Amino acid sequence: MIFNIEIHQNEIPQVFERFVAITGVEPWRHRFEEIARWLKNNPLLRDYVEDRHGLEMELAQLIIEIESNQGQFPISISSPYRYKLFAFMAAVTSINKKLSNCGKRRLKGMLTDGLKQSTGLLPLEVEIMTAVHLCAQGFEVDFQDMEGIGRADFLARRNDTVLEIECCLVSGDIGRAVHRREAAQLGYHVLQQLDQPIKSITEGLLVLLQIKRRLGSKTNMQQQIASDIINGIVSGTPRYESELCTVSVRTFKVQDSPFRKIRKEGYNKRDISDFVAQLIGQRNSEILFHFTPGKRVFALVIEGQRSDKVLKGIDRQISGKGKSQFSKKYPGVLIARLHDLTGEQLLNLADTEGSIFSRGNGLQWVATEFFKEKSRNHMMSLVFLANSRLQRTSSRVDEIETMVTSGIGPAYIFHSKTHLAAKDPNFRIFQSWCP
Repeated sequence: MIFNIEIHQNEIPQVFERFVAITGVEPWRHRFEEIARWLKNNPLLRDYVEDRHGLEMELAQLIIEIESNQGQFPISISSPYRYKLFAFMAAVTSINKKLSNCGKRRLKGMLTDGLKQSTGLLPLEVEIMTAVHLCAQGFEVDFQDMEGIGRADFLARRNDTVLEIECCLVSGDIGRAVHRREAAQLGYHVLQQLDQPIKSITEGLLVLLQIKRRLGSKTNMQQQIASDIINGIVSGTPRYESELCTVSVRTFKVQDSPFRKIRKEGYNKRDISDFVAQLIGQRNSEILFHFTPGKRVFALVIEGQRSDKVLKGIDRQISGKGKSQFSKKYPGVLIARLHDLTGEQLLNLADTEGSIFSRGNGLQWVATEFFKEKSRNHMMSLVFLANSRLQRTSSRVDEIETMVTSGIGPAYIFHSKTHLAAKDPNFRIFQSWCP
């Protein structure tokens, strides 16, 4: 299958109608209502929910804008999530048009099932956007799994080259001492107890919380840690210790921070992360905050005293991949999309967990473990994808300027040292090819 991977701005309204028609609007409305309940019960879940359910949230916002504009469609790309939504809708509708009736039913089922799952549409998004990338590289894509004719997701053909490709979603949360959702739950318990103390804050207050064991989701434990945080704040001492945690408190000037002009509906996560990293001298911690722009800030940084084992968590998640999903007739490629981790955090893995591998990037250790099993002799490459960012480029032909918006992100590519096709440039599927 070769399908259209580009969409003109004027086509977006029709693409939207065709996309929603695949499942009907009801499954989406049920998901919108569910997400609204999550955020009403705990507003601190917003970042976590956006990362997992950004497509669903953006479609809900799009429908609200259409209804408030008396049916007029807003086609501007105003945010990374809006771009991802339009790109996803365009690809899904283009693919759906060329699938058999069996494939169409399977795609509809993947959409409706995704709207009920904790990972949302992320697994399907990985497959769809991988197929888009393959088409952009000149491959013809056979949707084997979707059409029920094979076990791997795709066969990708380009001239005499044939690849068998499987996609999977891998969480960077597994192996962490502090999981993101549990951190947000703890933050909610803290805010419930912080109502009076926060009124006395007249500057920026940074609380560094070190959990002595795995945080977990048990309410009594989280409420006790929340009480320890409050005690640490009101004690007036820079360090407070309990059986469960250590609380360190420091202040900063709001006017010297990203919070001086910030709006709650439009803060820059990277600016805040950089600022906190500068204050505490490290990254990869969970950061929660409550603030009045330009006046007072309460920032809670949560980390575990037990070392994270994210690489081992990634290794466990892909340990069953690359075997039964492949026919072994063609070189195999496993593409693992890493969520709950930024590209920067991936690069830092070797520093934070370097003791478990002898040399190279931390993901190299995972790849070595993956390829050393004889049952994977058919596997040529293991690819890790991180979150993409927007890139806008323009071109001018005959005084007509065209603006193109696309997504770009890092891909970490590892090849089997024993597979004969690994060094053949004809099998290249990413621009960075490192045999």
